[in-house]
Amino acid sequence: MNNRVSSLVVLGFPKSGTSALMRELDGREGVKVLTAPNGSLELAWPAIMELETEASLREIADSGARLVCHKFAAYIYNPKAIQYLSENKERKFVVCIRDPSKSLVSWWNMHRTIAKTGRNKNHIAYKERDFYANCNVEEYYDRYAKDRLRYDLYINELLSAVGIDRVFVVSQERMASNTAFAADRILEFSSSQPSDAVERISDAEHQSYAERAKIVLPDTIQKELDQVYGATLVTLLKNGVRRLI
Repeated sequence: MNNRVSSLVVLGFPKSGTSALMRELDGREGVKVLTAPNGSLELAWPAIMELETEASLREIADSGARLVCHKFAAYIYNPKAIQYLSENKERKFVVCIRDPSKSLVSWWNMHRTIAKTGRNKNHIAYKERDFYANCNVEEYYDRYAKDRLRYDLYINELLSAVGIDRVFVVSQERMASNTAFAADRILEFSSSQPSDAVERISDAEHQSYAERAKIVLPDTIQKELDQVYGATLVTLLKNGVRRLI
């Protein structure tokens, strides 16, 4: 890696603001956001192996950029990808999280929409559309989402692979209140510059589908997800992970 260019990767959990964060980072001075050939912010593994070459990084550095970043939320589920990414010792990792009960509802709605509209015919939700178009949230949780919402387990695996000093955790709730502030703190993290900035929360309050839908989860699911989020926060506090939640 050309050591004139630092690297940042954004990963995380479903419906946790990874795209909103990347849109905020894109266009910041000195930042180059890598995208898929079709322009998508979701740079699916293993595309980064072809895009982030010595030649391309040299070209990025020559353009004046000092930070190259990309995102693929599902990296969090792929130990092989994380191992590859961690080999660049200058790379840092931003993990986006969200109240998992809200993630569940939004994710379920997204997969139902894909299954019904066919807007992404390569997506599992469309390939198995008979289930995803008609399942209720409990069925969706049991069949698909339950294991993928274990934030605490996946974050622990990431910390073990890359180390605490290279990880920053930010919540969708905090980004929704002030995305620019969150991006500022992440850029400081990427450059190892401490900040004493005071947060100013926006007066505007964004309501996602999960908030508008007012879906009440079954007690057993709500309890499980509350326990997951509690265990996640304990993990972050115990390890001293830098966070904005």
